[in-house]
Order: sequence, then structure tokens, then C-alpha cells
Amino acid sequence: MSTKYNNERNPLISVVMPCFNVASFVDRAIQSVFNQTYDNIELICVDDGSTDNTSEIIDKYCRQFNIKLIRQTNQGILKARRTAINAAGGEYIVLCDADDTIEETAIEKSVSIILDQGCDAVVWEFYSDNGKSKNPLLTYDKELEFVSGLEAFKQTLPKWLLTGIGLFKKDIYQKAFSIYDDMQFESCNSDEFVTRAAFISSNQVAKAKIKYFYYCNEESATKKFKLSWSLRLVTNKAIYDLLCKRKLFGELGEGVVTVFVDELISLKKSYSANKGDLTPEDRNTYIKNCISGFKGVSFNHYLHWLFRSGRSLKNKTHFALTILYFYGQLM
Repeated sequence: MSTKYNNERNPLISVVMPCFNVASFVDRAIQSVFNQTYDNIELICVDDGSTDNTSEIIDKYCRQFNIKLIRQTNQGILKARRTAINAAGGEYIVLCDADDTIEETAIEKSVSIILDQGCDAVVWEFYSDNGKSKNPLLTYDKELEFVSGLEAFKQTLPKWLLTGIGLFKKDIYQKAFSIYDDMQFESCNSDEFVTRAAFISSNQVAKAKIKYFYYCNEESATKKFKLSWSLRLVTNKAIYDLLCKRKLFGELGEGVVTVFVDELISLKKSYSANKGDLTPEDRNTYIKNCISGFKGVSFNHYLHWLFRSGRSLKNKTHFALTILYFYGQLM
């Protein structure tokens, strides 16, 4: 199905939707996209090796809406997004997961902001949706606020004060993937690095009170312990290296070191709670990954954090004990 129009005020918007075994949810996600008050939209669905009937459900909608369905072997959400972005015909993209939804005016409002203000991205608020109620997870104080790309990057460290979901210029994400390729790493949360790379590639980012609804499945497998969680530190190391390479560590370094500290403490808690269910080999792999990740930051930067950060003595002590715990597990 061809688009209805594509002019300066009504550009084609490409919605990127990775799909993996989402037969129970993809209907509502697709309907959410095409229930938008803005109608010059194409949806790029990448079936990332589903073993259920996800593709068949999407294919049904291809006859009704402007949808491109791409099938590939399972490669993970980041590679599925890249496949979709490369296939996108629009100058602007929206990321939408296949079990999530978007409020009806989201794209229309975002297009107006990005065209009127000349910014590179409009990022939305995050709400949880368990099928019964919608609750705020990350919201903004102002209806609309503009920050530089560097400030947006800064607001992801150590905690995310803005989301990576919204409307982006396509070339911003292409630049972000180029940065990711230069870093040459893979991890379970590499998509977070790409989002940060998109921010650092932007001149101006708008934070808008526009709602994105994240489906919160209490039975989701993503809530269960995974050995791959220990590789989150690989992503943190890539962020650390990027800041050092761009000579931004002096300005943003304390935030990224705090991310390492918080992540290590969290990984220790998860390991302690689940190590009884792990094989000796898996325990060893997890511990070695955590120690390797810890070593990714210069010891001097840890010392600076310990003496200069605003964290409590209790938190700093907890960090020190966490490191001793991990090294002790190897004995």
C-alpha cells in the first residue's frame, strides 16, 4: 500500500517494530500504530526468528495497512531494529516494541515539534500497562522542554531522566549505529548504548509529555535471572570508553562510574539470590564477567568516585564489600 502523501509538513514516518514470539500482543501494537491521528505512516516489522505464528498475524495486517514484513533468523532486538531502520523509507523513525502501544496523538504532536523547532528527536514519557491499569514510570515536569544532545546524554547517567523512545531523525540513529560499530561489542543491553549514542549525535532533543505504554508482563522471562546480565558491564565499558575517546570524561565521568558501581551492586544481589540454581561453570562465568567489568574502569577513577561523589558512606562501603565478595567467590 502506498503512502497518501509525503511533503514537507507531512513527512513519512517509519515505525520500527522488532517482533519475537509476540503472537499474543502484536495485534494491539499494530492497531496502536495505525490508530494514530497522523496517517502518513509505514510500519517496518522484523520477525526475528519467531517460533509461533507472529508472522502470520502481521501478514494479515499487511493487506490492510502500509506494513513491510521482514523475516530473519533470531539475532536479537538491536539487530532487528537495525534491519528495520535500514529498510525504512521515512526521514523520521519511531521505535515501538511489539507488545507496547502509543497514545493516539503521539506521532502528530512529535512531527509538529520536530518540524517547528528543528530538533533532532522528541522523546516521550514511559508508562507501564499490565492490561488493567496504566501507571507512570518516567515522566517530565514540563509539557515541553528542550535540551542539547550532550545534556540528554548526561541525563542518562547514572539514572535515566528521559526515555530513548520517541521520534528521531533517521540519520541520527544511523550515526548512533556507526558509533556502536566502532566500539565493536555485544551485550544484553547494547540497545542502551545505541540510545545514548543517538543523543550524543543530536544537536537538540525535546522532552514532551507524550505517552508510550510499556506492557508489563509479570510472567515475563525477562524478569527471571539470566547469566547474560553480567555482560551489562560490557555496555558500561563502551560508554566509559566513548567518553574518554571524546574527551568528555571530565564532565560526565562521575555519572558513568556511578553506573558501574550501581550495576556491580545489583549484579551481586542477583547472584547471591540465585547462585544455588547455577552450575559451578555458570557461577564461575558470572563472577569472572563481573570482575572483568569492574576492571574496565581505571582504578584512579574509582578512587575519585569514592572520595568525591555525593554518595553516602554506607553506599561506598557496600560497593567495597561487593568487590571483595566477587573476588572471594573465586577462591
